[in-house]
Amino acid sequence: LLEGARKIPYQTEDDTLKSGAGIINVSASLNYLNSLSVDYNDTAKVFPNILPVKPYDLLHFPGDHQKFNLTVISGKSNIYDIEVPNNIQGVSIKFNNLTIGFSDSGIEFRELEIKIKEDAIPGTRNIQINLTVEGQIYDIIDITLDIRLPEHRILMESFHGLNDWFPAISFYQMGFYDAMSDISDLNISIDYGMEYWTPDYNRDTDNSILTEERLSRYDLVILQAPILPYSPLEIRNMKNYFESGGSFLFLGTRYQDMVVENINYLFSQLGLDTQINEENIMNENWLGIGARITSQSVSELNNSVIFQNVSKFLWSYGNSFTTSGNAKSVAILENKSIASIYDGSLQGKGRFLAFGDLHWIFDDYRASTYLQDHFTLLKNSLDFLLLNDDVSIEIDLGLEQTSNSQINISIYLKNQTSESPINSSDYGKLEVTIRKNAIIIQKINLSLTSSINGIYFNNTYNLPSPSYNPYSVFVNLSIGSKIYSKSAKILYFNASKMPKINGLITDTTSITRAPGESVTLTAQVDNSTYGNIDGFLTIYSSSFYNSKKSVNKTIAFSYITANNYRNNFDPLTTDPSGIAVSYIIPSNKNYTNPSSPRISFKIKNNPPEILNTTSSFNFDGNTDIYFDETENDDGSSVFAAMQGSIFNFNVDVQDSVNYEDPKSNLRVFINFFMASVTEDNFLILIFPKTIIVNELFFNALTNTYIGTFRIPNSMQYSSIAGTKTVSTAAGFDFSSSKGYLGILFITVYDSEGNYEEFLIILSISARPMDLSIIIFIVIGVIAIIGLGGMLIYFARRRKYPKITRVQPEYQYQTYDYRPSYEIDEENYITPEPTGTSIYCPFCGVFVATPKKFCSSCGESLTFNQENN
Repeated sequence: LLEGARKIPYQTEDDTLKSGAGIINVSASLNYLNSLSVDYNDTAKVFPNILPVKPYDLLHFPGDHQKFNLTVISGKSNIYDIEVPNNIQGVSIKFNNLTIGFSDSGIEFRELEIKIKEDAIPGTRNIQINLTVEGQIYDIIDITLDIRLPEHRILMESFHGLNDWFPAISFYQMGFYDAMSDISDLNISIDYGMEYWTPDYNRDTDNSILTEERLSRYDLVILQAPILPYSPLEIRNMKNYFESGGSFLFLGTRYQDMVVENINYLFSQLGLDTQINEENIMNENWLGIGARITSQSVSELNNSVIFQNVSKFLWSYGNSFTTSGNAKSVAILENKSIASIYDGSLQGKGRFLAFGDLHWIFDDYRASTYLQDHFTLLKNSLDFLLLNDDVSIEIDLGLEQTSNSQINISIYLKNQTSESPINSSDYGKLEVTIRKNAIIIQKINLSLTSSINGIYFNNTYNLPSPSYNPYSVFVNLSIGSKIYSKSAKILYFNASKMPKINGLITDTTSITRAPGESVTLTAQVDNSTYGNIDGFLTIYSSSFYNSKKSVNKTIAFSYITANNYRNNFDPLTTDPSGIAVSYIIPSNKNYTNPSSPRISFKIKNNPPEILNTTSSFNFDGNTDIYFDETENDDGSSVFAAMQGSIFNFNVDVQDSVNYEDPKSNLRVFINFFMASVTEDNFLILIFPKTIIVNELFFNALTNTYIGTFRIPNSMQYSSIAGTKTVSTAAGFDFSSSKGYLGILFITVYDSEGNYEEFLIILSISARPMDLSIIIFIVIGVIAIIGLGGMLIYFARRRKYPKITRVQPEYQYQTYDYRPSYEIDEENYITPEPTGTSIYCPFCGVFVATPKKFCSSCGESLTFNQENN
């Protein structure tokens, strides 16, 4: 099956299809079998056998490394050897075990690590690894690496955006992969981190705040929708970095999903003349069961540098900006500024660019109608933010902090005009010095053995002595009369003085905002003499439907006992619900530990309630029917209704606690769906192409929500043959479970996105029916129907799709927002593209438009359609 699988064309690739070998192609698989020897089982295959694979292929620059999990399939008992070539210049290839033993047919796994060494010479490496038995080759792994010298270095800052967490509760780092791949192709090295993407990555120990030594490594820092607040120490470091020529790219989103007050304070300290507004720009349409966000095209572009040869870019949802002074608004949507630019280069400062929505560089980067525009916009943005010179100097010191005096220094020199390395005959003088507090301590000698390739290094240099102030490595390059300079910092710390963080824990995973309910945060460190430890906390309003903004707080951890420091956190009733995330910055004798774990706990939002005893409806002139009268221990009644029947609703709701939402803050929606009954007696809602919904309005006199709903005559559904119109008077045969029922789906939302549902089940016809017939159906539990003696269940999906997004260029490009891991709805929800793609199951060829027969192999594609 692996050998015969047809690769999915990139342009039709869907997120749900990005892994695996491709679409099953039975004919090709049979051809493969026929090509084998008589003993079909005398075979072994490795998958994947062409490396690197996306998205694990960002392997271009010295220091890049990645691990791959290889599947080895054997048809019989055998012992295989993995043959790896020796002495591949600048590349390290390691397996966790070079022998694979099978006692029978089966599957084994091997881990392969590829690393590009610091002395790797630019160029292509074609590497072949053989899977053999006594010299006979059973399969081959082909590795192709395109190694380059970096011209710039970028940090995708993920500590504060939580982009490195998996499961994702924010905009996960891998969602930027397509843009990152294009950045890499521009000879720009990217530092990023994410669980299950970066090899052996631990989010608790492998990420850190923005220290001055960390910032010094990068020409550009990308701030990705920050959720955690920046500490005062970081803001000072970022200010010094910006005033020394470092640049920032800010990527925003809904203002509720960021620490806006903290970010605005950062912007003001940097002097960017830009502020985030507490308003969102989005084309939103509530659908009862959720909301649809329709992507918009931004074409009002006001800057020739950033938007040269860009006609438009995609906007999904995000914040607007207020600009003043030297900042300029460069893009407008709905008469609001959605992109800001600031150029501080004339004052010796860096440059700044901000977009209120990041989707154009995130999961919508390769949207087909925007592909060229987005790439050009990305390239223009980088050209603006990264000051290009005739010569690029990149310094790699390996670590940002070390307790070992010996460090590795690698320097890469490149002529950006000729795209060639700078060797020792191309310059007049290359001087490298080590400095501390701007004072030159010592000159550093470099090895010139690789200088012909623009690579200079010293792997045996020893720093003088530990210090809480970082050392700076300065490079001065003289070519003719021009001098080019670059520097990077490293902290050589005293291990006995640096605070150690052994853990950051909570005594509970969730709390409410009820008065007196709190959570105890405990910082476990290595000493009891640190005084109070600074802590920073965000309450992240993680539901898309939460109208409250995220808040950030500074908290103090006080010493308790046994090197434990604690904070008892009691949220305010005015704080948002969502996910609280905290980190600490312990200090001792001017040493600061920057690598804090980020601990999280849930602040629950209590759901609203539908009061069944005081909520009612009527239809077709009948008397009021109260919600509690529609169900009992046996199940729920099915009411006979007609097409065009008008239902009048009077719904009484409230929040389930008295400290969250008043009645008037709630919203009540009525949806209509058709439902089928499965063979095993489950009731399943069928989602139409267009969601039918009415919103009830709050009546201050009755203190209830009132309104009407008319049963439609028909509904449209998408099928493999296109859109079909189906009558709602489908009827239902209770003896055979054939046909369809109608569902009036009532949903009440509170202001923070929690909800409660109630269903009214209908049997719909084109003419009046006997209303005295009552049929009982189970909702959530098993019950016996009053007529027919049949069992029916209502299968509630754990969470219904809550948001769809439609792009204007397509009839529908739908995105369902669902919780991204198994917790309640209040937690963060993440877009997962679910657009429909059709492939022939016989030959695997993509079918561009619905057809009855495959144009490639001629097989019928109507096997899943009913005759009608």
